[in-house]
Amino acid sequence: MIRFSSLSRRERLLVGVALPVLAGAALFHFAWLPVQSGRAALRADIVETKTIRALLDATPQGAPTVQAARRDLPPVTTRVTRSAEAANLSLSRLEPEGDLLRVSVDTAPFVAVVDWLMTLERDQGLRIAAVEMDRRPEPGTVSLRLTLEPDA
Repeated sequence: MIRFSSLSRRERLLVGVALPVLAGAALFHFAWLPVQSGRAALRADIVETKTIRALLDATPQGAPTVQAARRDLPPVTTRVTRSAEAANLSLSRLEPEGDLLRVSVDTAPFVAVVDWLMTLERDQGLRIAAVEMDRRPEPGTVSLRLTLEPDA
């Protein structure tokens, strides 16, 4: 306080005006702006939630779900053999074991095998539990042993 009283009248007026302005600017920058940006983020979340809710409410209640559609699929062995035929692969062995199916392919092009595996998971509702792939002497060919299970 002694320092303030030693200032001239003009300097005291300048300090008296500058301090509240600086305090107001600091309050605006460090308190008001963060609160407003937080509110804007919350508003965006509310809009997104309402949009998702509206989409869910617009879905018919009787529409079949993915799981219901998968229950209507043919047996696993049928799906595997049909998809292998479509991929021009010849299966050498199919061994059902409970929910699992073990499949063997003696010789097949690597690219065709990879495409077939993706088709099994994506389109046939099957999950690959285990894969064992070996190179064959011919370039670009492999032998394959895999275990499949229905996707839950």
